[in-house]
Amino acid sequence: MRSYQDIFHTIWGIALVLMGVGLFFRVPYVMEQVATIAYFAPVALFIRICFYIIGLVLIGGGIKKLYGIWYCGGRENRTGDQ
Repeated sequence: MRSYQDIFHTIWGIALVLMGVGLFFRVPYVMEQVATIAYFAPVALFIRICFYIIGLVLIGGGIKKLYGIWYCGGRENRTGDQ
């Protein structure tokens, strides 16, 4: 039986991936609102790029966590300690 920690980490990894994907779908709508603010209009492209980078980091972190659980889960000790 898998431990509760593995189940929690699996749920957390899936949540990270879903939040990253959701961010990619949400950015165009948010950027329309950001572009209407005069203070942020000149840097709208930079803000858009930052949002997409955040999405990539979330997806990458979730995939890394899921990969570590599913493909390295058969190892007895994941920390490297004896």
